Amino acid sequence: MGKGSSRRVRAFKRWMKREGIECSDALDLRDEGVEIGISVSALAHLKEGDVVARIPKLTCLTTRTTAARDIISAAAAGEGEEESCLGGLAGLAVALMYERSLGERSRWAPYLELLNKEEESLPLVWSADEVEQLLAGTELEGTVKEDKGVMWKEWMESIEPTLLLQMHPLDAAAVEFDPSFFGFGDYLAARTLISSRSFQIDEFHGVGMVPLADLFNHKTGAEDVHLMTSPHKSESNTTQENNESDTTSTSISAIHDDDMSASITVDEGEGDDSGGEGDNGDRDNSEGGDDDDSDDYGDGDSDDYGDGDGDGDDSDGDDLEMTMVKDVKLGAEVFNTYGSLGNAALLHRYGFTEPDNPYDIVNIDLELILQWSSSLFSGQHRRARLSLWKRLDYSGCVTHNSEYFEICGTAFMAQIQ
Repeated sequence: MGKGSSRRVRAFKRWMKREGIECSDALDLRDEGVEIGISVSALAHLKEGDVVARIPKLTCLTTRTTAARDIISAAAAGEGEEESCLGGLAGLAVALMYERSLGERSRWAPYLELLNKEEESLPLVWSADEVEQLLAGTELEGTVKEDKGVMWKEWMESIEPTLLLQMHPLDAAAVEFDPSFFGFGDYLAARTLISSRSFQIDEFHGVGMVPLADLFNHKTGAEDVHLMTSPHKSESNTTQENNESDTTSTSISAIHDDDMSASITVDEGEGDDSGGEGDNGDRDNSEGGDDDDSDDYGDGDSDDYGDGDGDGDDSDGDDLEMTMVKDVKLGAEVFNTYGSLGNAALLHRYGFTEPDNPYDIVNIDLELILQWSSSLFSGQHRRARLSLWKRLDYSGCVTHNSEYFEICGTAFMAQIQ
């Protein structure tokens, strides 16, 4: 166990062992405190191809496995053939809110303990004053305000009425709610966690929270470990043309999009259940002296949670595997990646920025460029320059009703002057 271990990390490791999550002894989960979170480092040399973790799908927090699954499915049934307001990401948000309301009785209590305070870093939950002070003059200022407006409308028109109906049902045997955990602020907090941590697991489970897999920090252009299903299908950032079935990557999108979760790989080739570990040896959790710590959390009795029965499409036999995609030396941090994102996207979706980010961009409204050039050039000249700009593939985009250009750092501005 690494020197960065803490009580909540030890509790999480015991929980993983109970739930059947296999984590290599070569991974060191380091607790940097509630304000920074967890990082993962290598306690041994990790080689490309090493399987460093296996995570059963039924240990993931989804609308299928949550203790609130009956509430969510009841809301779906009430919508008839129409799409339920508690479907997809909204349903997962309700699942998170409900599990948090259970406290130590939640099956995922040790996992949720690691996520406490994390969501406060995302602009979506910042106060209006913080948004004004920290994002003034940036495109993100308008984006965050728009997001909050969309979320508030969704909450007032759909989510809150549905939750109130479930909190005060005609059925006396209905699930008990603690209203203090089901406010708009709680909903925003849940949505931020989903934005920054969720994965698209499969068609049956949909989007879900994947314990352990979401603890690896991001580094642009430095993916060390990749998440995929075992023993079937892999779907990386590019479609594998030789696969028999259709495999497309699921990219990270903005929080107000319908699908904003991180990508997951599904291996289409023949899998190897043996999960070769290279030099890592035993993949069982090493508890060391942790047994002396009392376990304050629920025992996660499987009878109380979803078992995946219902439509036969759950693929419960598949585990999720974390596989090294490059060598990592002893003592180095092991990184995942959220993609090639600029700092605005990183701050918006994950609550942090990277210094010297090579994918950072500056958005300039086309209207501003045209206004500036009108005092220097004729209308014919400006139209010709604009046509050339577009032929150079600096095509305009539309956001918040303003057209703008995205110019990379290698643009040859002399060509358009």
